Amino acid sequence: TRESWTISCAPEYADDWEPTNVEGVGGARMTVLEAIRRSVNLPVVEMANQMDLCAIRDVAQSLGLRQGDGSDLSVNPQWFLARTRYSAGYGQRLRHVCQ
Repeated sequence: TRESWTISCAPEYADDWEPTNVEGVGGARMTVLEAIRRSVNLPVVEMANQMDLCAIRDVAQSLGLRQGDGSDLSVNPQWFLARTRYSAGYGQRLRHVCQ
């Protein structure tokens, strides 16, 4: 729900987003690493919901992650799942950490 998100730098971006997994994916208990490797959305969303999205964004940007056009990352609840819109800055390439 809107009230469950902590977005200290832009509270107006909180919304009533209801994420889902692809049908037939997820449901079982798994580690965060396994959820990321299998692209299961809900464990990642639930973990982010317990943190300040501004802090998550700041860490991602400190690692060089930017929007595809080079601008700063947004802090709305959906941004961290839409990874195809983002790129590593300064000519770096993103690599899968879980292969």
